[in-house]
Amino acid sequence: LRRRVDPGDWSPLVPLRATGTGRPLFCVHPGGGGVLCYVKLARSIPSDRPVYALQAPGVDGVRSPLKSIEEMAAEYVEAIRT
Repeated sequence: LRRRVDPGDWSPLVPLRATGTGRPLFCVHPGGGGVLCYVKLARSIPSDRPVYALQAPGVDGVRSPLKSIEEMAAEYVEAIRT
């Protein structure tokens, strides 16, 4: 069965490694919007550094894509600050 997802619960922030005491690394999605391309990178970085990726809205089919770079930047900065 498909699980219904509330678009209001969605976040562009995808934790690739949420643990560690070092400064976190944030990777922004490439042109396609997905972030799986960063999994290998996250595994190669020392384990004391958290790694997060920012996935584009709309990639998962739940939300609509944003219309401008400025909208993306505002949403991504807000997600990083949380």
